[in-house]
Amino acid sequence: MNRRRLLAWLGWGSLGTILTGVASWLTGCAPNSGEDAEGFARFVDLAVLDESGSILQDYFAKDPVIVVRDPKDENVIHAVNALCTHQRCLVNWQKDKSVFVCPCHGSTFAPDGKYLQGPASDPLQTFPTKIQDQEVWVKAD
Repeated sequence: MNRRRLLAWLGWGSLGTILTGVASWLTGCAPNSGEDAEGFARFVDLAVLDESGSILQDYFAKDPVIVVRDPKDENVIHAVNALCTHQRCLVNWQKDKSVFVCPCHGSTFAPDGKYLQGPASDPLQTFPTKIQDQEVWVKAD
């Protein structure tokens, strides 16, 4: 085997290895990999949600979705559209107060997305959730 052929062979082999790694990484990051027959998609491991208090995924649905555990019933998980209904600012979960707060104009929402106060007048859009095999699953449009 001459040097040119060896370098070409090594180059193609390296490219194949890189592309395999990239494809593996992309499929591992796919938010909806694992959709079940009912249309629920795996959102996050329950342990990760419990550790952080809330999980925001901006690539899960048409708009960003935020998931929290209900402060009054740990068996209930809420998933809401993370954009405030007033001017579509990204809401933040304030675990100590158990509310979503819009940083733009101060609108507040309950864990289940219901409007509490502020310039917003509509609730946050909600999505069905379930816990399965220590994972949170969400059904988004």
